[in-house]
Amino acid sequence: MGRASNAKKRRRERPALVEKLKTQLRFLERSAESYDQGFKDEALRLATIVRVLVHDTNSSHSLLGQLEIKENLKWIDTAGPIEPGNLMADHGLVGISYDSQGGWSYSAGLDIMPVKRQASFTAWWEEPVMRLDDDRKWNRKQMVLELANKEGGAHVDPTLNAEYESIANEEKLGWFNIDNATDQPTSAMAGYPIAVSVRQLTYELLETVKRNPQHLS
Repeated sequence: MGRASNAKKRRRERPALVEKLKTQLRFLERSAESYDQGFKDEALRLATIVRVLVHDTNSSHSLLGQLEIKENLKWIDTAGPIEPGNLMADHGLVGISYDSQGGWSYSAGLDIMPVKRQASFTAWWEEPVMRLDDDRKWNRKQMVLELANKEGGAHVDPTLNAEYESIANEEKLGWFNIDNATDQPTSAMAGYPIAVSVRQLTYELLETVKRNPQHLS
């Protein structure tokens, strides 16, 4: 005789949800540390954990939403503003640093990003933070869900997203290494802007929670 499929469910108590939150934050910190040590594919795991923490749908419920704190937090925002009329792409969460290979690369500035303000969750999650050189815009939500839902964080989509691919393969941010003698482009900037952005927004999320420790007790 099989088990009943309509077994009663009971809602998780708040202390149990707080423990789940602490676990997910530890996951996030460890993956962020691995990313910073050079394991850039950790961006997939970072995106998946961020999704667990903040993304709500009709069928899934974010952990911070279940704790009823997501909308009450003042979210740290380090993205530079989208500049109207700017002919170049806007980096948003992406910094640039000199790498060990002797060139410039996209990187996450973490706490040294020049912009640091506070925003509502909706603004933090949904307002554009990257504008490509063809004027298409991306927000944090798109970046996280692209890596988590399509690129292998939790699922590999059978089809490619052309816009996503263009950021990686067509230099839609428009930055290149330049030969100082000829002033001509020599190579595309190293690094992957969406992965870098996800690492930076992970810093923002962790910093947001750390500034509100009362939610972890």
